[in-house]
Amino acid sequence: MTIEGETRPSPEDGEGKFDEFLVSRIKVIAGYPESDFNSLLGLYFTGRGKLQHLFHIEFSENGIVSLPKGGEASNLPPARFPVSSCLTGVVLNLVGVSNESGI
Repeated sequence: MTIEGETRPSPEDGEGKFDEFLVSRIKVIAGYPESDFNSLLGLYFTGRGKLQHLFHIEFSENGIVSLPKGGEASNLPPARFPVSSCLTGVVLNLVGVSNESGI
């Protein structure tokens, strides 16, 4: 979630700045009254429904998954996308994870 006009640090801004920003944002969201959180959750589900022509996203015990949409693909298992595939090599190196595919 973003706030219009807000400046947010980037992970490339230096060690700790982005982490501090995320922690402060988590504390704000954790402090929301349940009714506000429920409203946000409702908006999430509304938005998710509008994207189902592209992706069918669900949650499993292993995290977020993309389910097959039907047709010939309907017998395929859910697809999972590791968070590391969305992170830059710099970030992966900062947290001590190899960004090589191992292939």
